[in-house]
Amino acid sequence: MLYGAIFALPPFLQNVEGRTAEQTGLLLFPGGLATGVMMPIVGSLVRRIDARLMIGTGMAILGIAMFHSNIE
Repeated sequence: MLYGAIFALPPFLQNVEGRTAEQTGLLLFPGGLATGVMMPIVGSLVRRIDARLMIGTGMAILGIAMFHSNIE
């Protein structure tokens, strides 16, 4: 589902919402930047912390973010 959104979201934003390619890129840029920043951090943490704990924490953060985005 996560990777499906990577491919489905840009055409949705451009075709359905009528955004330009530049607007779509600027809208999706923070997510890519956050992923790029977190990869080396998680890579160093996985040696010290159980991966299941980090996966659970990430899923909880994603769930909270999705819940808050539906409220507004």
